[in-house]
Amino acid sequence: MNNLLKSIRRILIRPKLNKVEPDSSLVNEFFKHNCDGVSSKTIWIFWDSGLYDAPDVVQLSYSSWLRENPDYDVVFLDSSNIAHYVKPNWDSFFNHCSVKLGAAGKSDLLRLYLLYNYGGVWVDATTFCLKPLSDWLNINDNEFFSFKEKAASDRQLVSWFLVCKKHNEIAGFLLRESLNYLTRNRKYILDVIGLKSTYKLTKLDNLIGRECSGHLLLNHLESRGYAPYFWVFYLFNEVIKNKKIACLWSNEIYPYDYAELDDDINTFMNSVVSKQTYREKYIKKENYKTRKKILIAQADRNH
Repeated sequence: MNNLLKSIRRILIRPKLNKVEPDSSLVNEFFKHNCDGVSSKTIWIFWDSGLYDAPDVVQLSYSSWLRENPDYDVVFLDSSNIAHYVKPNWDSFFNHCSVKLGAAGKSDLLRLYLLYNYGGVWVDATTFCLKPLSDWLNINDNEFFSFKEKAASDRQLVSWFLVCKKHNEIAGFLLRESLNYLTRNRKYILDVIGLKSTYKLTKLDNLIGRECSGHLLLNHLESRGYAPYFWVFYLFNEVIKNKKIACLWSNEIYPYDYAELDDDINTFMNSVVSKQTYREKYIKKENYKTRKKILIAQADRNH
């Protein structure tokens, strides 16, 4: 009963949007940037507060990408330099959104903008590079690479490591779908809910699945006043229903040769990249401590 009352109260006090028609020029600004002069062999990393104040795992991650990939430009973005690369006013754009995005959601949009307008490699700031990209990564000019999701029943995309060339078709479709979704004219601002809540609100309607978790799921949650944390993953599910687009998704190169947060050390040792998190509970685990020791030992050997 308490949870029901909380939900009702949350809906009643949900902030209303000003009645403004969607501004298509706002979306189009994300596609007008002249990005000449930036190498297609660029690795993009973002941490809002900057490298100096970033957690240890972020600094280790950044060092690993620099060390293992001397033939790439590694660009570390933060709030102080993002405007140099992102020409639409990044902060003010979110004032026009009808979805209340947190840092993760904004980062989802940022990676699509950078990959479409510049091309290159996006890596989350807590991702370790375990093998040089030149040893294993080779995609065609029109391909879009991500690893395959190992376990999730509702997602196909692994978004913490993405690769494509400038003006890639999948990146462009997904960027436009994302912008249209975020700026849709709505009466209320949508709150973002996590995976457990998404499952609870959609399971009975058979909307969870790699094939069906797309517009139907997003629209269903919107009717309840919510957007899912994994909104960009569900839009990706929708985008690749187009067979012409789907054939450009390159996921067969080492499709599972990556380590997720809790994969064992043997998996980590046999991976080309690995995903960690900065959260304190994870950092205290022996699994992460062992990963850190291995990464530092690898760096020492390279010196």
